[in-house]
Amino acid sequence: MLESDIFKPSRYNLIDEDESGYYLLANTFSRALIRVNTATFKKVKEILDEPTIDINSMNRNKILAQSLVENRFLIPGDFDELEFLGNLYEKSRKWEKDLGVAIVLTLNCNFDCVYCYQDHLALDMPKKVEDSILKYVKRNLPGLEKLAISWFGGEPTLRMERIKNLSAILMNSCENNGCTYQSAITTNGFLLTGANAEILKTCCIENVQVTLDGPAAIHDQRRFLKSGKGTFDTILDNVMTSAHLFEKFTLRINIDRFNANSIIQLLEILEPIKNEVRLAFRPTQSYEFSKNSVHPTFSQSEYLPIEDRLIDEASQRGFRILIGYTGLSSTFCSAYRQNVFTVDPYGDVHRCPNVIGRRKDRYGFLNREGVLIRNDNSIQREWDTYTPLDTTECRVCIALPLCMGGCLWNSQSSKVNSYKCFPKYGIIKRMRVDCSLNTNLSTGGDNYE
Repeated sequence: MLESDIFKPSRYNLIDEDESGYYLLANTFSRALIRVNTATFKKVKEILDEPTIDINSMNRNKILAQSLVENRFLIPGDFDELEFLGNLYEKSRKWEKDLGVAIVLTLNCNFDCVYCYQDHLALDMPKKVEDSILKYVKRNLPGLEKLAISWFGGEPTLRMERIKNLSAILMNSCENNGCTYQSAITTNGFLLTGANAEILKTCCIENVQVTLDGPAAIHDQRRFLKSGKGTFDTILDNVMTSAHLFEKFTLRINIDRFNANSIIQLLEILEPIKNEVRLAFRPTQSYEFSKNSVHPTFSQSEYLPIEDRLIDEASQRGFRILIGYTGLSSTFCSAYRQNVFTVDPYGDVHRCPNVIGRRKDRYGFLNREGVLIRNDNSIQREWDTYTPLDTTECRVCIALPLCMGGCLWNSQSSKVNSYKCFPKYGIIKRMRVDCSLNTNLSTGGDNYE
């Protein structure tokens, strides 16, 4: 049943005691999560405390040891987890079977949010840049398995007609090349009316993200129209009308000192659609308040117990929560992959959407023939050569399989309260939300619960 007889403990094992006196065993590499009683835990600890284990020579706890192998708490003695993660990272980074393009149709926005890091210029993507994108995609489609298009801004729904027309061309190109087409959109939700949602659905958009930062009284102080008018009621109506149309509908909730105490009230408002949306709690970061003299953000240590409380409350109410711990990470985000990039209205190419519109920070550009011209500069070289295994802090971190080095853009910049290493905190609690709790650990007949 086992390919090897000699095993060793995984370097990614975590153990914690829960509130009821049971023990939680977690592995960040396999995402295994197991709950055991004290008697079983003592047996598990006895096994995991050994530097090597020969299962065939075991006189007791052999079945338990085999279960630990199946859940990767024990791994073959010659298996190098770090080497595996490094190879996985490089394979994902250089993967050529998929192409991902985020299209920023406009830098303009109908909102004037207090924390937005973008300069919302009245600049729409001209046809010549659209044509360059289409030429680039057409040139690279042969041999691809998947094309993933995301619509970003500014506010992309200000240009619904362009989304509709460009989507039709891209979907047709994929069909002609036997390539799967996927699409997503990040929108403030104000123009996500029933009619527009139906249009997006015909464009094969499966994944939608909208932000709500609290009940109306709070949200409307943060995310308002350029006229100053509030947006909460309109967004909520649109979400309730359209969320069911999409495979994934994420409500992002940015949290800081201004709104942290109001989020439970928001959950109460959202309960009627809890089965149609998933929640993403995120800390507002200080750089996003560049328009203000006050940075009302939390440090990591301040934020974590707040998110813990909100996760508990939302889970008890039956919400799905997006954390991202369910599968082995190959890269922190798609920006690390050489076949994924963002194109803004200038035709500039960025690896990270946080710098769209900032021409000095561009990775490269698309020329009129749809050829990607990479800049020969430090930004380009760092994106193309970075690997988390070059960093001692990452190599020894138990959270490496979860985040694969975290956000490179955050680590590049001198931002207050950077959340680059956020995934290594509260791992077991977040795995309990995201991963299935195993209640079938085989102990050789013992009842471990």
